[in-house]
Amino acid sequence: AVGVITLCWPLIRQAWDVGSVNFIVYTDRKRFEAQRCWELQSLEGLLGIICMFVVDMLQIWLSASILLSWVMTSEYFFPIPSIPIRPAALMGGPISEGPLSRYGINVAPMVIGWAFRFVSSKLEGWVGRAFQRAHKRQRKQQRTQETPAERAARKEAKRVRKEEKRRQREQERQNDPRFNQPEPDIRPLSVEEMQEAAVKAAESRQKNLESNTEFDDLD
Repeated sequence: AVGVITLCWPLIRQAWDVGSVNFIVYTDRKRFEAQRCWELQSLEGLLGIICMFVVDMLQIWLSASILLSWVMTSEYFFPIPSIPIRPAALMGGPISEGPLSRYGINVAPMVIGWAFRFVSSKLEGWVGRAFQRAHKRQRKQQRTQETPAERAARKEAKRVRKEEKRRQREQERQNDPRFNQPEPDIRPLSVEEMQEAAVKAAESRQKNLESNTEFDDLD
């Protein structure tokens, strides 16, 4: 056992580092979601966060059960049904009647894992929409309680922000070399230039006809 641990120690250490980082990211995200839910006073968001936490714990239970089932058995593993797919049995002929037809792949863990991820994504979208509705409701409530002076100050700040954005776009447009190129000199052709162009076109057409005639003589 010591030799196996020593041999696999770099892999174990890397797995521990990755797990620690994922745990920190997960806890920070859940802390931010809970804080946002408290700020918006959203009961729907709180219910969604709790459901997402339950689904995440079920996913961890499923993954740990699958990994540990390779080396041990326990009654505390995730209850995974048996949904085997036997490739040899699907091929037909003598192979389907041989000993290989008894071996298969249990696809139940993959189906359950996909179902958990699907439910988690739906819950995440539902929590986001709940936060959006709560934010709109909170802003509407704040606007109904503001005084005329506060309303005027808010509109003035909004106008200043729009003006600042417009000024920034104009500055970026001026600094962009694509918009600083000089305008091309476009002017109508004179009569002499048009006659000269027509003569050149006629000469070119005549040369093309003569070259075609030479090839016809060779045939």
